[in-house]
Amino acid sequence: MSNDFDNTKPYILQVIEHQTGLKFKKIGNQYNLNPCPFCKHNDCFFVKSDNNDHFFKCQSCGEGGTVHDYIAKTTSLNLSEGLKLISDITGCQLQNTPNSTPKHKSNNIHEVIAKYYHQVFLQDAEKQKYQLQVRGHATETIKKQIIGVTDGRLHIHLKKEGYTEPESLQSGFISKENGILKDQYYPGVTVYPQIDINGNVGHFRFRNERKNKKFQLSNDYKNPEINFYNMPAFKQDHIYVVEGEHDAMSLM
Repeated sequence: MSNDFDNTKPYILQVIEHQTGLKFKKIGNQYNLNPCPFCKHNDCFFVKSDNNDHFFKCQSCGEGGTVHDYIAKTTSLNLSEGLKLISDITGCQLQNTPNSTPKHKSNNIHEVIAKYYHQVFLQDAEKQKYQLQVRGHATETIKKQIIGVTDGRLHIHLKKEGYTEPESLQSGFISKENGILKDQYYPGVTVYPQIDINGNVGHFRFRNERKNKKFQLSNDYKNPEINFYNMPAFKQDHIYVVEGEHDAMSLM
């Protein structure tokens, strides 16, 4: 427990950002956050996190301490539960936890990503309603095409699945900021895996129904054999060429 206690202290920035939904701004040798999670004042709450120190402090209300103090002050979790929360948020492995052994990982990280986002989709009633009622797609089609939704926690899942930091970064879905891994795509974006002629996931398309930001996965991460959405259709006797993912799904 003591090793886990010390080893999780450096994750203070990532934990507080996750818990508050706010972003730190680095100024000099410290990270500032507005407003303070405790007193709600501005320009008073900061974190210092370097090779020697990892703590937060509010110069207005006086609250301060380590990441464990922060969790204790803002939740009802005990120390063991707090460590588990840090592990869930950051993907770090706890030495004294039975579940800390990485699973056997798949050779195709994009398959893992597609299945993870599909599970997120299956828990999102609003996204399911959009696909089923607004777009009129059949449940079996959605399942077959592995439609998914981003949730901002993919980096944690990949860590638990046994993928190394370089492997996660090379997937195109994860980036690194201030030494901390984070999802490249923010929560709530619909994911359409692109499947090759043999049924393997080799690329992705994204649709943001809010239309407030456009992005796609770079072709640098694409299986070069994928030129169209739903490549398995090329095994059929007749092929219909349509414009987009929804048009293709409506014919399935």
